[in-house]
Amino acid sequence: MPKPTSIPSAPAVPQVSSKPSVRVRRFRVTAITPVFGAGVAERAPDEVTPVRGTTIRGHLEFWWRATVGAQFSTAKELRARQEEVWGSMERASSVRVAVEEVFFRKDPCARYVRSGQTRRGQHRWRPRFTEVFQPVAYALFPFQGDSVVGDPSSSKNPPANCLRRLTFELVIEAPDDLWPDLETTLLAWATFGGIGARTRRGCGAIRLEEIGSHGASPLTVPRKESEFVEICRSLCRGTGSARDWPTLAEEILVGQPASDPMQAWSNVIDCLEKFRQGEGVGRNPGRQPNRPRRSRWPEPETIRRVTGKRLRRHQRLEHIPDDAAPRAEFGLPIVFHFKDSRQGDPEDVTLQPSGDSDRMASPLILRPVALANGSFLPVICLLRCPLPPDVVFVRDRKPLKTGVSLRVRDPHLTRYKGSPLHYDESGQGSAVHALLGFAQQCKGYRSIYP
Repeated sequence: MPKPTSIPSAPAVPQVSSKPSVRVRRFRVTAITPVFGAGVAERAPDEVTPVRGTTIRGHLEFWWRATVGAQFSTAKELRARQEEVWGSMERASSVRVAVEEVFFRKDPCARYVRSGQTRRGQHRWRPRFTEVFQPVAYALFPFQGDSVVGDPSSSKNPPANCLRRLTFELVIEAPDDLWPDLETTLLAWATFGGIGARTRRGCGAIRLEEIGSHGASPLTVPRKESEFVEICRSLCRGTGSARDWPTLAEEILVGQPASDPMQAWSNVIDCLEKFRQGEGVGRNPGRQPNRPRRSRWPEPETIRRVTGKRLRRHQRLEHIPDDAAPRAEFGLPIVFHFKDSRQGDPEDVTLQPSGDSDRMASPLILRPVALANGSFLPVICLLRCPLPPDVVFVRDRKPLKTGVSLRVRDPHLTRYKGSPLHYDESGQGSAVHALLGFAQQCKGYRSIYP
């Protein structure tokens, strides 16, 4: 048998790319307040996928920007790093988010009750949204539905359904080197965020615990208020300078703990309602109980001046400015409705930003926070945000000419007689800072940050 005179060399060992190790962690998420819209539709729960992984991912991306993202000085730097972590249309994400083992109960938040000879159906809140917890209805007006005549099924905008007793497992897979940032993100989401719509007004507030951590994970429910305070300070560490995007946090207040999450939620929403519409604060006291008189805010006088419409008995209140819209700081758009529009007052108008977008998210977060000792803290968090934009009043999608630039924040707005903004201890004439002052001076809240 002939022997080969030459044997070719063996091929080189192929290079194996070194990929970072990946870790999978599981979390139990429980909604402590009703959830509105966490699926495909904005107002209606999805029977098949009531909670979507993409919805959770959107919430996590926001809280990543608000905490970890504060280390970047420009929006360009932020976007570059965000694309590396969370992906984009051109780049796959390094983080996988999945939802498993979902349990919930679906309930309408309100029902129709027919009254009067017109058979007009009026909405009535379900028990958990009324009685002792009545103030939470102030946060839920987008979900209450419209009045109807005749058959309630004819309503084009019926009361929304909500998810109650919602629990699910959240599975996150990510490279090891990303987990320190993801822990911060998850902690911020669990502390100040939620699931679905109107989370900044307390809907879909959550508690989050890592499954199988045996107390070793930082992602556990704080046992008492002092631990919650420490969590807040750790999350806000390094976020003290203003950015072009919202970050944690300009100020954080807590109220007295309650034994029920709905009670804590009711307490904090009541603070907002009393400040904006309460007798002796946002409105003049009336001659009958629960029938307040005219508003102390500048917007009604401003709208009457802009539209040139005024009911004769609503004479000009000379001490109230008519060139300001400070409530824009609470979030936009805001629809202003005059109950006497048929008698001569203005028709509905909308306050919104003057630019391309017609929306501005509220910098205020009001929600209950669960503690492991079984109590719940009512919390007000003011995000550190860019100053409010220029705003305009709009009717039928057309801006109303004012002749002046509307003031949103101005020190002079704190000084007129009866001004709700006099609670602003900073003197900036800011509606959101005035709310914080009102909560501390009149409702017993206390600042835990800064």
